[in-house]
Amino acid sequence: MRWFLVFFFATAISFSVQAQQVFTAGAARNVMMGTDLSPHAQLDTLLEHPHLFALGPVEDLQGEITVFDGQAFTASAPSSGIITQVRPGIRAPFLVYAYVPRWAAYETDRHIDGPKALETLIDSLGQVHGYGAEEAFPFRLSGQWNQVDYHIIMRDKTEKQHSHAAHDRAKRRFTLEQVTGDIVGFFSRNHQGVFTHKGQFIHPHFLAADRSTTGHLDGLKHHGRYTVYLPATGNRAPLSVLDTDFSKGKLRHHQLVSLEDLTRFHGHRCDGLAVGFVGLKTALYELFPDSVIDRTSLRAVSKPAPCLVDAATYMTGARYPFNTFYTTRDIPYLFIVQRTDNDRALGIQLKPGVKPAEIIRLSALAEQQKLSKEGLQELKRLEDAFTDLILRTPPEQLFEVTPLPDFDWQPVLRNDFIKTDVLNK
Repeated sequence: MRWFLVFFFATAISFSVQAQQVFTAGAARNVMMGTDLSPHAQLDTLLEHPHLFALGPVEDLQGEITVFDGQAFTASAPSSGIITQVRPGIRAPFLVYAYVPRWAAYETDRHIDGPKALETLIDSLGQVHGYGAEEAFPFRLSGQWNQVDYHIIMRDKTEKQHSHAAHDRAKRRFTLEQVTGDIVGFFSRNHQGVFTHKGQFIHPHFLAADRSTTGHLDGLKHHGRYTVYLPATGNRAPLSVLDTDFSKGKLRHHQLVSLEDLTRFHGHRCDGLAVGFVGLKTALYELFPDSVIDRTSLRAVSKPAPCLVDAATYMTGARYPFNTFYTTRDIPYLFIVQRTDNDRALGIQLKPGVKPAEIIRLSALAEQQKLSKEGLQELKRLEDAFTDLILRTPPEQLFEVTPLPDFDWQPVLRNDFIKTDVLNK
């Protein structure tokens, strides 16, 4: 019955499953205490769907399992040394897994000195990039590490009763220095005893770049740059921002700004608003690659379309009266955003051919009030379809984000632009 349920559950997962969904089979506490060592997951069943990432021990605690993008690696450590194999048919007494079709990469040089520092890094980046504090999600790191400590579980098959102490004795411990590889892990505040240890929020494994070994990560030390990967949550994910906490307060009010928030501010959902939300979010995360967006250190320039102006002011906090926002047609971008603390500036533009020519043509007629009722309905249909395209397409396929090292802030303060979204009301 158990295998039927696992098979049914796995086959019920569609390819459109959200990247942040994390699944479990069995429980770590039951394995460590010896109350249930029976297999609860079979990898070949789960591997029927693409982009599987999974961690757990081998059946009967005879090694470690690390599944990396659909490849199931197992490592055992008999007395003769480490044996690493690709074994898609392996079974596990507990497993944590997720299907991640697309990752978002974040370069950082934050120092890591132990598992707690790694946990803090993943916790903060997760919240910065749209994951709630109570949400479980997978993560990855890639780099050349100064030191990696890991273990491979190898239970003594002659033991009569497995226990927490026996589990600890069964760990074969290893240390590697100046090694290149991947850290694959899962974060959660709510799965202690299920896939994380008591008092811990991450379950990480190390997988060497040459795939010669893998195991449960016990320690990590690194100085220098590396890449953190989080599941791409989609273009609808909210923007994580930092503001002051009251009218004369400190910079410590962390909040999320969603597309729904922006829509309420603007008055309606439209293709321009979606373009502004996704394009600005892409650029802002590039300006602040490993921290929350500080809206008190931003200024912006926008083309004069009402949806773009509203997106720029609402998302960046830039305002005309405080010399942090202006509108002009005389830029070759939809937006320019700049950090005032380091002057780094970026231009954001749709790639050529992304916006359908028919929308451009009909929009020009609508602004001249030359479209019939039927023509306006057709324009809305096309814009709605384009909005959906913007919200489901990877941003790198939609936008060009251009560094502007010589950008000079020269505000042009005008108030005579036509508000085109009310011309046909």
